[in-house]
Amino acid sequence: MTPARPRGREHRSVPMKTAEAIEAMIRARGLAPGDQLPAQRTLAQDLGISRPSLREALSVLETLGVVRIEIGRGVFVAPRENGPRAPSWRFGESFTLAEVFEMRLAVEGLAALLAAPRMPQPAREALAASAQAMGNAARRGDVVGAAEADTVFHDLVVAHCGNRLLQEVHGRTHALTTESQRVPMVARDSLFDTTDEHFAILAAFVERNGERARAAMEAHIRAAAGRAGIHLGAGPAVPMLQAVP
Repeated sequence: MTPARPRGREHRSVPMKTAEAIEAMIRARGLAPGDQLPAQRTLAQDLGISRPSLREALSVLETLGVVRIEIGRGVFVAPRENGPRAPSWRFGESFTLAEVFEMRLAVEGLAALLAAPRMPQPAREALAASAQAMGNAARRGDVVGAAEADTVFHDLVVAHCGNRLLQEVHGRTHALTTESQRVPMVARDSLFDTTDEHFAILAAFVERNGERARAAMEAHIRAAAGRAGIHLGAGPAVPMLQAVP
């Protein structure tokens, strides 16, 4: 399997474009928590997409805490969460969320160690742009945009680690990895914590400091797991940088 490559907004999948369109529709119509969205058949027709793509988009939005899907009743706007809640994890029949975070700690920590001194300047600029994009999305309350920027950031790190086996593992587990990135975003206020953690990783990449990059990446994954109610143990302290205003 070919490793997953970083994808900019112009290359977003149909489900992610659909998720963004539905989130924008909720804002535009002023729908409040508890309000029901149009029937899935109507949504699919209005958006010009297939029912499978719509279902995937709604699953993304449910994981992000934007909607609540009630079997037999419909899709409803979910209440805004500012604190932790029981995570929604749709891959439970295959792997637990804890297992995915443990795998990410090993794979992405090592990928950051290897990528920091190797990443070419254009990719570093793309890494910085994705960190800034996440901060911008957090400020405007755009959880789908934040999730997209988060995925781009992590994919860039692995794409430039120079280890094909790590890239293969990441590619084969990409659906699990991206879903685990979305779970902590249910608590919207945590988007700013994630942004700060990304800037700490970015600072290590700017310095081409592999050890600091690994420490910052591992600290970020531990913190993300904690926001999903999973304790991975303490790691070394990493200085945090604030996002550029």
